[in-house]
Amino acid sequence: AVPSGEASAALTKFNYGSAEGSDIALQASPGPALSIHDFHIRQGTPDSAGLSEAEGTLTGMTLGVGDMPISPSTAASIAAFGMNAITMDISASRTGHADGSTGFRDDLTLHDLGVLHLSGSLSGYVQPTGPSASPADALAALMGVTIQNATLVWDDRSLTGRVFKVVADESHTTPALVRAQLAIPLVALGVLLPEQPDAADQLTHFLDNPHQLTVTMNPPQKVTLGQVAQAPATQQAQLLGVHVSSR
Repeated sequence: AVPSGEASAALTKFNYGSAEGSDIALQASPGPALSIHDFHIRQGTPDSAGLSEAEGTLTGMTLGVGDMPISPSTAASIAAFGMNAITMDISASRTGHADGSTGFRDDLTLHDLGVLHLSGSLSGYVQPTGPSASPADALAALMGVTIQNATLVWDDRSLTGRVFKVVADESHTTPALVRAQLAIPLVALGVLLPEQPDAADQLTHFLDNPHQLTVTMNPPQKVTLGQVAQAPATQQAQLLGVHVSSR
């Protein structure tokens, strides 16, 4: 059966190279309610130097139970985190250069839970075109992408502590014991990150005092996603130049 429901948007604008809207609401029956406060998308045209920019923002996207019933498992998952809705803001930007490289910066804010920051530079992506383009072509194009550099930063507000509590409640133990159990397998990081002896200590520090976790990638030489995917697991982090730190 096709889910029924309602959708509304108080204001939506579409122009050449841009789009925006506000007060969007979706309600599936049965299912969770989704609302968006506003969104904006802008796609610029390349300038004389071949530089192009695109950006988009989405604020107040809220997933909640709404007025209609949802599955017991979904309701239980949201309630286990001590919440009745999850709200997020998304900001993304892309800068294309004449040499074919693309800089990116993405920020995902999960209200009351934390903020994820992604940034870096990629090159070598060729968009499959034509009526015969297939998902396999898209995957092959993705595998040809070169990672020049990338940074992932997680600013924790409460997510880690909530996860510990949920796991502890389900296993009838304590958050402190859950943290201790998670720290044990981190010893294996010495195999995956042999050039960073303190990698396990950095992650353990984050688990003990969740604040900010940073993962950087600075490949020592040119490497594609396909080459990384085909390499042994013990070599992938080295190919990407991965480094982990916390504070």
